[in-house]
Amino acid sequence: MNIYCVGKNYAKHAKEMDSAVPSEPMIFGKATHSLIKADGSPIHLPDGRGSVHYEVELVFELDRDYEQGMKPEDCIANMAIGIDFTLRDEQNAAREQGGPWFASKSFPGSALITEPFPFPGVDALNQSKFALLINGEKVQEGHPLDMVFHLDQLLPYISNHFGLGKGDLIFSGTPEGVGPIKTEDKLELLYEGRMMGSALIQLDK
Repeated sequence: MNIYCVGKNYAKHAKEMDSAVPSEPMIFGKATHSLIKADGSPIHLPDGRGSVHYEVELVFELDRDYEQGMKPEDCIANMAIGIDFTLRDEQNAAREQGGPWFASKSFPGSALITEPFPFPGVDALNQSKFALLINGEKVQEGHPLDMVFHLDQLLPYISNHFGLGKGDLIFSGTPEGVGPIKTEDKLELLYEGRMMGSALIQLDK
């Protein structure tokens, strides 16, 4: 299984990060040990390495190997809501030095994901919305139509550059509103107003 993530795939998020909107998909990865379920349990994330930021995202799971020309409905059966946790200070420092920022994105627990639910198809997906609540307050809301690169562009791009097979996950980018978390924050991940998963934050030294 591979975990692919799409950077700056919502224009307003790129703007809040003082970045340009990419001209082609910006793909990075996470190690499989970064996965953790949003089942209401505490999740342990690193403290002492600078701020940890949340980024809520739609996540898509391949249920068969992708072949050129496939539509999203041909190879995606399930989806989920996820959070791409980011060590923002480490990421910014790595960028300033021109180095890779894999460590800031791929630590244990950095890929929070709800239980999967059926992929409704592109048309229904494009009319949906997803959100993140922290301690009952909505901090992010996203609309798939606002993606810079949609699934019909992401699937062939990822396949051509890296390969894309059964069981692979695609974290498809975050909308604006990212920010830091702290110990005892309660996170609730919503799709169409329905809570799909939750987690309690514990930052550990």
